[in-house]
Amino acid sequence: MRKLRLNKFLGLVLTALLTLVGLTPADESKAPDGSKFDPGLIISDSVFFDFGSMTVEEIQRFLESQVPVCKSGPTGMPCLRNYKTDTPEKAADPGKCAYMPAQTNISAAQIIYNISRACGINPRVLLVTLQKEQGLVQATIPSPYMYRAAMGYGCPDSDPAICGKVWVGLFNQLYKAAGQFQWYGDPNGSFTYLRPGREVSIAYNEVASNNCGRRTFLLKSQATANLYYYTPYTPNQAALNNLRGIGDKCSAYGNRNFWRFYWDWFGSPIGGGFLLKSSTSDTYFISNDVKYPLSDPTLVDELAPLGPLGEISQDYLDSFPTQIS
Repeated sequence: MRKLRLNKFLGLVLTALLTLVGLTPADESKAPDGSKFDPGLIISDSVFFDFGSMTVEEIQRFLESQVPVCKSGPTGMPCLRNYKTDTPEKAADPGKCAYMPAQTNISAAQIIYNISRACGINPRVLLVTLQKEQGLVQATIPSPYMYRAAMGYGCPDSDPAICGKVWVGLFNQLYKAAGQFQWYGDPNGSFTYLRPGREVSIAYNEVASNNCGRRTFLLKSQATANLYYYTPYTPNQAALNNLRGIGDKCSAYGNRNFWRFYWDWFGSPIGGGFLLKSSTSDTYFISNDVKYPLSDPTLVDELAPLGPLGEISQDYLDSFPTQIS
């Protein structure tokens, strides 16, 4: 009976979901180049929100791999691998982040881990954003400003002078940005104008006098919408043709660099859509934040048109309630 009901359910949603998902497996064996950039699918939801993708120790090892040797500079600021600070207690913020206790003298790796789990955002997304905003992950002699404006939170194009003056410091920047990433996808929130499954029009550049125009495309994930809310420009062809350099006067680089850093450090940011599993679990069909077990391999095959099977952390998988029948 369960299989029949699921087949009926599939028939009702398949047409709508095929246009929404738009997922194809990326070739992990090849380094990224601009031709692989899909403005409608910079990162999948299953990747963006996988808060269990790294342990504290893995984050620390990653930071050490990026800066094997910290250098001392006139500012006295440590590089990220050596950074430690006290963090405040944070009450639960509905729609954004769970309660966080105060802690004393903890590392940047621990801060990133704690916030990723409290706010439900992949720590890899936080690491990539730290780099694309201020270059902090790879900075051997970071400046105080890099820490003040670490995630670029509170840095509107309309008033760039305010950057680094509101919600200052590594913890505040990570906490506010991660909460904002979660809030962007809340249907009860104020950010609902970029909807997956619809065509959107995104500007190439913030300078109106450059007359750079816009690109229209199908938006394929909430996570990609989140990136455009945070950095509201899409790279033009000149920026994509010179993926590690400069394009032209109409080029913007924030979302291009996010995509490139993620690829360089962690592989493809494109994961599964509705068919997900952990490294040790059976496959589940996930829709509307509920998971349905698919222990029957034939059912997995029948649902294959919804997109590729993706692997997520067990912790993230466990966060979805299970519907048995």
